[in-house]
Amino acid sequence: MTNPCFELWYLIHFQDHFAQITRDRLVNLLEKHIPDYDKSMCLYPTPLKSLTEQAIQRAEKMAKQIERNELSEHSNPCCSGLAKLISSLLSLKNS
Repeated sequence: MTNPCFELWYLIHFQDHFAQITRDRLVNLLEKHIPDYDKSMCLYPTPLKSLTEQAIQRAEKMAKQIERNELSEHSNPCCSGLAKLISSLLSLKNS
């Protein structure tokens, strides 16, 4: 099993997710939103681009819940750091 970090990041473009999850289950949920999803074929699938701000907000919400001990730190293996990175990259692009 691989680290589901990017799949979780992709999933929160479409919905909140606040629990630990296996990569297989995560891919199954993601395929409901991106039916032809194949991790090896696309770094950032087109349907995600317009939803990036929502994903950043969801990741920040999860990070705050982890800080308040309302969620396990393992519920969000990468999204808070990735959201900060994406926000920084977007601000560079817009400046």
